[in-house]
Amino acid sequence: MELKFVKIFSGLLVLNLVLSPVLGNLYKRESEHAARDPREIGQPVGEVDHQIGNLRGQTGEGYSLKVLIGTPPQELNVLIDTGSSNFAVACSQNDNIDTYFRKDKSSTYVEVGTAVNVPYTVGSWSGTLGRDNVTIATMPGSMVEANIACINEAENFYINGSNWQGILGLAYTDIARPDSSIEPYFDSLVKDGKFPNFFGVQLCGLGYISPNPDKMTGGSIVFGSLAHSLYHSELYATPLYKEWFYEVILVDVEYNFEKTIVDTGTTNLRLPRRVFTKLVHMMKQQITNSEWLHEGFWTGIENLCWREGQAPYGDFPDVSVVLPINNTAAFRIMVTPQQYLRWVGDDNDDKPENDCFKLAISGMETGNFMDCAYKKPKNHDRTLTIVGYVMAGICGICVLPLIFLIAQWQCRRLRCGRKLLRQNSDSNDLMNTS
Repeated sequence: MELKFVKIFSGLLVLNLVLSPVLGNLYKRESEHAARDPREIGQPVGEVDHQIGNLRGQTGEGYSLKVLIGTPPQELNVLIDTGSSNFAVACSQNDNIDTYFRKDKSSTYVEVGTAVNVPYTVGSWSGTLGRDNVTIATMPGSMVEANIACINEAENFYINGSNWQGILGLAYTDIARPDSSIEPYFDSLVKDGKFPNFFGVQLCGLGYISPNPDKMTGGSIVFGSLAHSLYHSELYATPLYKEWFYEVILVDVEYNFEKTIVDTGTTNLRLPRRVFTKLVHMMKQQITNSEWLHEGFWTGIENLCWREGQAPYGDFPDVSVVLPINNTAAFRIMVTPQQYLRWVGDDNDDKPENDCFKLAISGMETGNFMDCAYKKPKNHDRTLTIVGYVMAGICGICVLPLIFLIAQWQCRRLRCGRKLLRQNSDSNDLMNTS
C-alpha cells in the first residue's frame, strides 16, 4: 500500500487547495519513499519546466489543465479535481460550453459502453465509458491510453464561461465510478511508466498572472517531480488518514475536530457546524466594530463590497490551522484574509467601481471535511448492512434450538393440563354418580 502526503510550504494554507489564493502541493508517493525527506526526490528538470504555469481558472470556478484527446488530437480543458477519480469530458453539445470531444472523429477511440453516473454536492453528469489516447498539452511525451467517461448529459455541472469542458479526477480508485475497477488517469500514467507515483499542485489565485486585466487565476500541476522552484521555505508533510479521497487530519482550528479532505475541485473551506460557529464567534470578537458585518456575510448569502482596491484586509484576523507531522509533532499555518475573503468577480459586483467578496469559510451539518464535492458510493454502509444480515442470520440459527425447546415445553404443559382437566372431570363424574 502506498503512502500519500500533503505538502505544506510558504506559510500558506495548502491543505485547502480549493481556496483561490492558496500556495501548496499535494503529492502521491510510493511506500518505499515513506521515510525519506521529500526534498530528496529527484526530478527531470526539463519536464518540470514544461509543467510550471500550466493551470488557469477564474475565481470560484476551479483550475483547468489543457489536454489532447484522440487521433488526431482534440484540445480540451479539464478541471483538476482531487475529490473524484474519473476522467470525463463532454461528448455532446451543452449551452455552457463552446466545444466538446467528438469521439467519432478519433480513429483511436474505443467504445466500452458501460454506463457511468457521478453526482457531486452540486450538479451531476452521466455518460458511457470508452478509451482513447490522452496527452497533457505541455508534455508531448505524456501520451497514454486511458479510461474516458463521455459525458452525454449534465445537470449544473459545467460553469458558463469557465472555459473547461471536463474533469480530471486525481483521487484513488476507491471512489471511481461505476466501481473501483476503473483505473484513474494518473494511475494509467504511472502504470505506463510515464511518471513516478506522485504529483504536486500549486494554486496561486489572482496573484499568479501579472498584469492580469481579466483577473484570471493561475497555478501548476507537476506530475512525477518535486518542483523546487515553486517554494522557498521549509517543506512539511502530513500523512493521509485514509486512501480514497486525500483525507488528512486537522488537529486544531482554535479547538480540536477530526478529519478533512483536500479537494482542488471545490471553492470553500467547509467546517463542521460547531467548529464554524465557534470560529465565527472568535473572528467577530477580534474585528473592531464588527456590527457592520451583517449576518448574511457570515452565512455566505450576502457579499461585502468596497471601492476597488480598498478591501480592509487588515481589519480581519488570520485563522490558524494545525496539521500533524507524526504522533508527536505538528505544524501551524495561517489562513490570511486575502485567502478567505473570495472575490466574486466583476459580474457579481454591486457597482462597476466596487469589488465584492464572499466569506470562503462555511459550515456544514454533517462530516468533518473540507467541501467534499464528490458523493462517494456508500460501500461501507452496504458492507455494514451485509454484516448485519449475516449476524442476524447467525443469531437466528442460535435461537432456533431455544425456540424449539420452549415449544416442546409448552406442548407438554398443554398436554399435561388437558390430562389434569380430564382427571378432574372424571373425579367430578364419580362424585356426582355417588
